Amino acid sequence: MRYRPFGRTDLSVSEVGLGCRGIGGGFGTRNDKESRRMVERAIELGATYIDATVDRVDPDASDHAEGLLGEVLGAKRDRVILASTVVAPADASLSGERLADALRGAIAEKLRRLRTDRLDVVWIAPRAADGPGAEDDALGRLAAGLEPLREAGLFRAAGWSAADLDGAMAATRHDAWDALCVPVSLLDSTCAPAIAAAADRGMGVAVRQPLLSGFMAGKYLDASRFKGDDPRRHLPLDTITERSKRSQEFRFLCIGERPSLSQCAVSAVMAEPGVSVVVVGARTKAQLDETFAASTAPAIADDALEAARRLSHQFAVS
Repeated sequence: MRYRPFGRTDLSVSEVGLGCRGIGGGFGTRNDKESRRMVERAIELGATYIDATVDRVDPDASDHAEGLLGEVLGAKRDRVILASTVVAPADASLSGERLADALRGAIAEKLRRLRTDRLDVVWIAPRAADGPGAEDDALGRLAAGLEPLREAGLFRAAGWSAADLDGAMAATRHDAWDALCVPVSLLDSTCAPAIAAAADRGMGVAVRQPLLSGFMAGKYLDASRFKGDDPRRHLPLDTITERSKRSQEFRFLCIGERPSLSQCAVSAVMAEPGVSVVVVGARTKAQLDETFAASTAPAIADDALEAARRLSHQFAVS
């Protein structure tokens, strides 16, 4: 595993980190035994960044993942950079001490479940109901509300978890934010321009969803693979078909010591200048081993990487 500085903070993070969507049941039925094995394996492989976030609209899933992480980490807590996400309070009129109190309560609950006295990175996410442009209004107010909590030692770095490019770019215009989290994959690079903008401001950059809910693994060729309580079964059939077909167009990257498409997908995102950590979710230890191998595989050749970026850009504008 290789490591990178997390922007201007004093944190150093593994270039591939563990996301907890699978642990919380974001890909269907939970398997706590397998999830515990995954967390142990991630640490064994050298992962120092673990993000407990599962789904900002499903508190139960995130609560479950945080509780399991708290159990598994135990004495290993100080070996990892631990992150989680707080959704901006529903009352958009809150400010000052009232806002700080609301954020303090949300963070305190996470600390209790995670069995720790601090988060290394607290991500603040906009409410799902907020419309475009709402972030610009909220960013300064929320940053001010967080500062007393930073001073109290509840977290070390504050980051904005953007839902779209506009929100991501808005965060780069506010000096109070230490980091930015954006969804970027070869199948959806819409938010990629924000990576360089954030890095130019000295912000740490975490990229989530590099496999776009598993589609960049290249294994889902039709809807039949999504069974039971897997939320992906609700996607429109044409979306499943399009993502599955487009993922196959990146197979030219799969050569030599990068035999799997998921490794190539993570490697390509990891190669974007300014990225600090690529956060990968998994349901099983085997999936984790496959994607984490991207950190030890040779870098993608410049010409192949440029071809992948051009193809990704074509998908983004089509």
